[in-house]
Amino acid sequence: MADQTQELMFEILKNLQGEVRMLREGQRDIKEELIAVRLHQHAAQGELNALLSRMGGVENRLERIERRLDIVSEPAD
Repeated sequence: MADQTQELMFEILKNLQGEVRMLREGQRDIKEELIAVRLHQHAAQGELNALLSRMGGVENRLERIERRLDIVSEPAD
């Protein structure tokens, strides 16, 4: 009877080990995907910053051109 109980416990532990292994693999996959999302987000933020910087430069040039041509419009309140 004790041998059957031990075998049953070993079988349960063996199944539990398999399930824990699967959970760890799933967790590793999720971590990798999260890292990929973070890298993509970081790249997108860098591109947005570059666009905003270029837009600021264009706005400055436009303001200088408007001042030279004396076509500056009154700011809207």
